Amino acid sequence: MLHLWQYIDMESTIKTPYELVIFEFGGVRKCARQIGRDAGSVSKWSKTGLIPTSIQKKVLETAWDRGYQISAHEIIFGRE
Repeated sequence: MLHLWQYIDMESTIKTPYELVIFEFGGVRKCARQIGRDAGSVSKWSKTGLIPTSIQKKVLETAWDRGYQISAHEIIFGRE
């Protein structure tokens, strides 16, 4: 039995803004620590996969200061 996911190319998969941020920062706890939030509130972002608009600027500034490769477009729409 073949499954649809077996046909999905890894290049075309989309990372949600949440997945991208957590990946670049190295985990929920590291991300939370670096942006001055608690890990529980950062973890809640996974429910929607989105970064709250009220924190997007802080996430981007912190990422750019630390040399992480995240764009403003990706923080809103994710990455292909």
